[in-house]
Amino acid sequence: MEQQPSAKKGKTLLSFFRKRDHHTSESTSTHSMQNQSSEFTSTPSSLSPEIEASPSSNPECQWSSCIERDPGKRKQICEYPINERDEIRRAYLLAGPYQPSLLNYKKTTFGNQRRSFQKNWFNQFRWLEYSPSEDKAYCFYCFLFLNDGHSSNISTLATVGFDNWKRVNQGNKCAFLTHVGSAPSSPHLNCVRMAGDLMNPSQHIERVIHSQTKEGSQKNRLRLRASVIVVRLLALQGCAFRGHDESSSSLNRGNFIQMLKAFAQLSIEVDKVVLDNAPKNAQYIAPNI
Repeated sequence: MEQQPSAKKGKTLLSFFRKRDHHTSESTSTHSMQNQSSEFTSTPSSLSPEIEASPSSNPECQWSSCIERDPGKRKQICEYPINERDEIRRAYLLAGPYQPSLLNYKKTTFGNQRRSFQKNWFNQFRWLEYSPSEDKAYCFYCFLFLNDGHSSNISTLATVGFDNWKRVNQGNKCAFLTHVGSAPSSPHLNCVRMAGDLMNPSQHIERVIHSQTKEGSQKNRLRLRASVIVVRLLALQGCAFRGHDESSSSLNRGNFIQMLKAFAQLSIEVDKVVLDNAPKNAQYIAPNI
C-alpha cells in the first residue's frame, strides 16, 4: 500500500471537482443545445396523426380517397393499369352509386316541353347515377365492368352518358328498362353479378384454386400414407406384396391391395381416396411404384 504511485495519492475528491470546473461552461452550452435539439425532435407531434392515418396499408382506403365521384368527370376503368382495376372497382363499390339529391335539376328542351332528370328515378333504378356537371345519367355497374376496353356492346349509360329524358317514362320502351334487359344473361345483369362476386372474397378465383389445391394435397398425402403403412407392415412380416391375379374381378388381389381394402373398410376418409376412388394415375398400387 505504501508504494502506490503519486498520481493516485493526489487524486482526491476536491481535485476531481477542480478538473470538472474547467469544463463547466462547455457542458452547460452543450446541455442547452441538447435541450433545444430534443425540443425540435419531440414537438412535431401534430404530424403523427397524419402518418398514422395513412391508408397505404389498405389499398381500398387508398383508392377511395382519390376516385372521382361525379360520373361525368371520372376516368374510365380501361384507363387504369390492368393490375389496379379490381382495387378501383372495390373502392367504387364501397362508395356506392353517385346519386346527388338536388332541389332543381337542369332542364332541357325537347320539342315544346322542358324536361329534366327526376330524383325519384334513383328509387326505381338503384344502379342509376347522375352527373351534375354533364347533366347526364350513367349506369354504375356497367361503368365498372362493361367498359373494360374489350366489350363490343358498350352501352351509352356506361361511357358518354344518357340525357334523352323524353325516352324514360315510356312504359316498356323506357330507356332504363331497355338497358337492364329482360334476359337473365343481359350485359347489365352480368355486370351486377360480377360486382357481387368481386365483393365476395370466397368467390375469388385465387381462393377457390387455393382451397382446391389444399384439398387435393391432403387427399394425396392420405393415399400415400396408407400405401406406406401397408408396405412397412408387409416388409416387417416378410410377406409377399403381389398376387397372382390383381384384376378388379379377382377374389384375392394380393396382400398389398387386400390390406388397402381392409383399411378402406375401417375408415371412410381412407375409402374416399384409395383404389377405385383415387385418380387412375395416382392409385399408388402399380408394381413399379
